[in-house]
Amino acid sequence: MSQATFIFRADGELKDIVHRQQEAEDHGAWFRKQVRVGLDSANAGNLVSNEYVEAKFAARRAETCRKSK
Repeated sequence: MSQATFIFRADGELKDIVHRQQEAEDHGAWFRKQVRVGLDSANAGNLVSNEYVEAKFAARRAETCRKSK
């Protein structure tokens, strides 16, 4: 089988498309890793109760309201 060399020029738009696709793939990989970390943590029993979260953020909301007055 013979070999051939192709030289081509890619315009800026094509480079932008390739760059955006790479960013999307990178973000997807990062997101899947974060989901896996969260699932592993939850499966290991590292959970926070809804009551704790509600109380914590109620206090934060109250503090924000107090500061805004």
